[in-house]
Amino acid sequence: MESTEGGAKAIDVYIYAGIAVGLAIGLLFAPQSGVETRTMLREKALQLQAKAAEVAEKLK
Repeated sequence: MESTEGGAKAIDVYIYAGIAVGLAIGLLFAPQSGVETRTMLREKALQLQAKAAEVAEKLK
């Protein structure tokens, strides 16, 4: 019988990606100035990049 651990990890990646997309859409519709929104998106993207690198390292 095959282990589903790899499938569970893939689902985690999809969940994080979905959360990131949801946050980005929420920020785009937030009542803030464009500069504030872009700054916040940039910060969240950097956080997501760090988290993705962490998850990728764990998958190795």
